[in-house]
Amino acid sequence: MHAEFEWTSDVTPATQVEWFRSMEPRLESAMEQYAAVAGVEVLGTITENAPKDTGLLSATMDVEVEQVDESTVIIMWGNDEAEYAGIVEFTQPFLAPSLREERGTIRDALEAIHEEVMEQ
Repeated sequence: MHAEFEWTSDVTPATQVEWFRSMEPRLESAMEQYAAVAGVEVLGTITENAPKDTGLLSATMDVEVEQVDESTVIIMWGNDEAEYAGIVEFTQPFLAPSLREERGTIRDALEAIHEEVMEQ
């Protein structure tokens, strides 16, 4: 008894390079879009969890999404107005616990980016 299987493909190194190049703009767009959505969702949790002696800290928290390149997006949460924010985070952590609490949101954003890029 013998079995034989033959498979051919029109995929070549050149077509793979072309496919990856065509994916690059979609990847950048999806990363920016979903990072912004996740950033705002996480910001809501951060402001909820921030200590509220005066309310200034939570009221002035902000999020900024920076597209570094086609494969890197940085989401920054912070506060430039309440100079004591770092001390509060050290004594009454709210930022780090909020990020841990929102791991699912960040993971969902990464999965959405992957799905959007791969389905097109």
